[in-house]
Amino acid sequence: MISRFAIKKFLSRELESFDWIKSLGSKELLAAVDELEPKPQFVGPYKPYQHQLVAFLIGTFMPGFLYLLDLGVGKTRIALDLIAYRKLKGDQPKFLVLVPNVANIEDWIIDAKAYAPSLVCVPLDGPSTDRRQLLKRTADLFILNYAGLVALCTTLQPKSEDKRKRVIDREKMDGIIGLFNGIVLDESTSILHRSSLTYKICNQFARHIDLRYALTGTPFGRDPQALWTQFYFIDRGETLGKTLGIFRAAFFTQKKQFWGGYEFTFKKELTEKLHRVLRNRSIFYPAEECIDLPEAVLVTKHVRLTSEMKVYYGKLAEQLRLAKGNFRIVQNSFLNMRQICSGFIGLIDDESGDRAQIEFSENPKLDVLLSLISELPTEAKMVVFYEYIWSGNQISTALMAKGIKHERLWGGQKDPKGALRRFREYPEYRILLVNSKSGAFGLNLQIANYMAIYESPTSPIIRKQIERRIRRSGQKAKRCFYYDIVMKDTVDERILTYLAEGRDLFSAIVKGEAQV
Repeated sequence: MISRFAIKKFLSRELESFDWIKSLGSKELLAAVDELEPKPQFVGPYKPYQHQLVAFLIGTFMPGFLYLLDLGVGKTRIALDLIAYRKLKGDQPKFLVLVPNVANIEDWIIDAKAYAPSLVCVPLDGPSTDRRQLLKRTADLFILNYAGLVALCTTLQPKSEDKRKRVIDREKMDGIIGLFNGIVLDESTSILHRSSLTYKICNQFARHIDLRYALTGTPFGRDPQALWTQFYFIDRGETLGKTLGIFRAAFFTQKKQFWGGYEFTFKKELTEKLHRVLRNRSIFYPAEECIDLPEAVLVTKHVRLTSEMKVYYGKLAEQLRLAKGNFRIVQNSFLNMRQICSGFIGLIDDESGDRAQIEFSENPKLDVLLSLISELPTEAKMVVFYEYIWSGNQISTALMAKGIKHERLWGGQKDPKGALRRFREYPEYRILLVNSKSGAFGLNLQIANYMAIYESPTSPIIRKQIERRIRRSGQKAKRCFYYDIVMKDTVDERILTYLAEGRDLFSAIVKGEAQV
């Protein structure tokens, strides 16, 4: 139990704020840049925007900082300019950049060639043995996905007769940490879970590496607890406390959960106080303050359950209502209800573990998607986001049957870089199918200004991320069109309602806060 005196002392600390620098005009910012020694040498197809100059100047003086810049406003360039400047100063930077997915590695390589050609960059992809060999190269920047870092710093140990689990290998991890003097987390929400191997490994890197930068436009969804791990990585507890406990005690109320443990609810009356505290080691820029982004045009395309679908959906809805705290039934019922909306039900045999799908004879969602694609303007491109592998397979099969060239990003894609390159560079590849788990974070897809959301993620963070894949810096179109294909009077509609409130419908159902 943390004392009231400790909480009061924690909340009354005098902390820094970097918001003052946002009030400076372009001339003042450029004058401050000119005073740096040596003078930075910005290159690229355009000069840094005002918000990028602000972020750059802060980074030249602060060894650790969190950039809460909205999605699509050029966060990558800020990190690249900072690393290139350290090289210009003769600091011999050797940075590790961590990105969400393998496909994001290529985006960093492309941006580095455009904005920081002085940097020698090494993409760390392929098998772990190849990555370890690549780490021996002389370079300024090594780019690796989070899952790849976990693979490099862990070993597999037996968990049971037929299962193995990953555990941290101190020798492997320490050998990699010693190679670097700087680290950048791209989409730092990848470390928000304290119990994850990703966070534990990154936390160890932070203990030994002085230069630490983190980039994200969505630091949390509805729950500000996610901020603690990201700020602890940056400043080792200076902003939000050395333990999550003091942060919770100061800003949250606590009550016991139905499932056991405790639930922490943010005290809304402390919203402005939290904002002031965060300014100690972060700066926030919404997109509207940064650059002129194209108009977002949101369109909901409603479809209705077929009579066959209604029978299955009604049974599952009743099953969910009667679950009464049985997490497995809640989870499976919710999943199957979503799948019905997309034309199938995934089944698992309890005894054998075998998987199978029931496919409905009609699929209204797929019909609407194909209609949208057929109506695309000449030369326009569309990104289609989906949740389920079965859906991706069905869409791809339907497109092939119509002779529509397309590419796909998902867990089974063996050449994600090639798939992205074909979609970006070849006019005949007009459709890109993206699984939300594989492509929500970090991808630059502004070659397209149309997006269809076949199945929306329930997480507000992931939803915002996928929307900004096309509406971002470099988008040449005046409008970006978003089409939500929604099954009327189903969980599809409820998901969008909850997302509009910054809430996750599935989490609310599990907690007993919502019913279907």
